[in-house]
Amino acid sequence: MADYNELFRSNDFRAFRKKQVELVAETIKRGVFLATSGKPEALAELKGQLSIVKEFLRLPEALTGDEKTLEILRHQLTEDVDDITRILIRKEVLDAE
Repeated sequence: MADYNELFRSNDFRAFRKKQVELVAETIKRGVFLATSGKPEALAELKGQLSIVKEFLRLPEALTGDEKTLEILRHQLTEDVDDITRILIRKEVLDAE
């Protein structure tokens, strides 16, 4: 297996992750909108999307066995989930104005 530890600790990875988080938030927003707009199959689609999002966001943890890198990734994951929440709230507030 390749050694991703240097990549996962880099500023480039964090920049990539920030963009990924923005796209995840947009996907969740669309899924929630469809699920609440009367499209019956949309809730199942949203659940599937969230499952895939979870796998993507946790993928780096599966690619390293280094405890320090895992600690960093887990901390970053917490930040990323918080950022998704903030993005969703901010977009909703701005869209409501």
